[in-house]
Amino acid sequence: MKDEETEEQNKEGETKDPGSISAAHDKKEEDHSDKKIVDSPAEDEESAAKGSDGTDCNTKMDFRTLSVFRGSCSLKNVTIISDLRANLSEELHKRKEDVWIVQEESGIIYNDDTTFVEFLKHQKHIEVMIGNDRRSVSEEYGSTDPVLDAITNKFGPSQKCRMSCNHLTEPENLLNYMKENIRAGNAVVKCPKCQASWEMEELIAKSDMSEDEQIFYKKAMSIIKQTVKKYNTYS
Repeated sequence: MKDEETEEQNKEGETKDPGSISAAHDKKEEDHSDKKIVDSPAEDEESAAKGSDGTDCNTKMDFRTLSVFRGSCSLKNVTIISDLRANLSEELHKRKEDVWIVQEESGIIYNDDTTFVEFLKHQKHIEVMIGNDRRSVSEEYGSTDPVLDAITNKFGPSQKCRMSCNHLTEPENLLNYMKENIRAGNAVVKCPKCQASWEMEELIAKSDMSEDEQIFYKKAMSIIKQTVKKYNTYS
């Protein structure tokens, strides 16, 4: 009789064993977790709609030109600034070389290899500087012979503009030279041949700047001059 009672107690103990209950509970949790691992079709579609940097390829971002125009630009396949310029050139029907991403208040022209993720850390919308795609020479050099360009130091077509120091260059070369000086933080743009200073009014006229370019370069040069002045004051 005692043997039968002992056997019955052992069976009850096996049923109520805490270790067995915990193991069973863990098994259910594991099964439940396994079900969560499977992505839904909607999640797969959402992942496919995003680029390698996590940018939603189906979204757009607001932009404005420095003069008047506002709109929105597709972010499809945008990972660096060069990609953004390409998308904007299509949106605005402009050549890519005439579309620049800038930050007006800081006088910054973004480099093409700057990542879009880095760009988003500094700006919530896109500021665009549109260049002049039809630059003309305000004062042509009289000769038809090839002449030396003061900036590129190469002989080229006679369609040159004469600077106040009498040296010659092309409007596009002059603008690129201006851009280099801004990026270098130079408060004064000088002729690379004779080191004569070129004033902003002359640079605007001779390079035939667009309205956007005038707004940006005036602002950028003003920022540089203020920075240099502060540095000289406290140095």
